[in-house]
Amino acid sequence: MLIPKLFFLPFALLIFPLDASSSSIKLINGTVEFLRYEKAIKVRFTYLTEITYGEVNSSTSKQAMLYKSEMDNIYAYAKDNLLMEKSFTNLFEKNSKLAIDNGPYANYLFIVNVDHVVPGILWEFGRYNAECDLTVRIIEIKTEKEIAIVSLKNMKGRLKSFTFGYGQSNSSMLEEAFAKAGKELAKFLEDKF
Repeated sequence: MLIPKLFFLPFALLIFPLDASSSSIKLINGTVEFLRYEKAIKVRFTYLTEITYGEVNSSTSKQAMLYKSEMDNIYAYAKDNLLMEKSFTNLFEKNSKLAIDNGPYANYLFIVNVDHVVPGILWEFGRYNAECDLTVRIIEIKTEKEIAIVSLKNMKGRLKSFTFGYGQSNSSMLEEAFAKAGKELAKFLEDKF
């Protein structure tokens, strides 16, 4: 009986792949309890100017150079169309009591810094999930004083669809990574209240 069970194990791992790195969220500095009485916040994003994948030189394979070029295009498209911001803010608002209001009513500003990003990519020979690392600095607007810093690491994006369970758009995986980050931050803040 042991042999038939072991026979199906490799097939099960192909169907249900394991993800070794899990996402994490930490309060690096300060406190967030003051947000308990707030109704709205402002949000501003700062982006990486360039994504690094290692060196590209004359010995770099053509496939690796195409991969880097495609990743740069995905990131530029998502950044220019504010897809990452919209995904983050939509799920943050759905999972938090705080509304995002960039008008005069908010007392605190969340500066979301994109520390690391890997745009996901779907190629004919495989798929690489999107991933992002963010640092959120919470600033009191009146005093311009930094109140807290929250770190979000390994936020993965893999959009589900009707075709074998995975999304078919490269930028949609990147959007999903930022949406997950917004949702996780909202849950983290709600737990701290």
